[in-house]
Amino acid sequence: MQNPELKTAYFELKGILKTIPGSCCPKGWSKVVLEGHKKITSLYPEIGVAQIKEKFAGLRYYYTAPVEQRPYIDEIIYEMDDKCSVTCMTCGEPGTERQDGWISVLCDKCFEEKRPSST
Repeated sequence: MQNPELKTAYFELKGILKTIPGSCCPKGWSKVVLEGHKKITSLYPEIGVAQIKEKFAGLRYYYTAPVEQRPYIDEIIYEMDDKCSVTCMTCGEPGTERQDGWISVLCDKCFEEKRPSST
């Protein structure tokens, strides 16, 4: 992980995720998820975050909140998911959805590094 901002975000988010059972996040998405999570929890401090994770190359953010707040929270989550869908899960650079047995969002470099060599 070369990007210092991403590294800082990763370690901060990792500390938050430890307090939310069953949560995990790809390193490359750390900055996007941390910023979105902070925005949600600062605007709606009473929110109950149940789980944050990646599934099928998409962000999943499960929570409980009063019905009247849900449309606003959902909008932030949709923005996070949109950003994650074009962000490499490994390094945080721009990426695209790839399928090689798993569905992932990877940049060209990380995708090539992940592929087994054909020798």
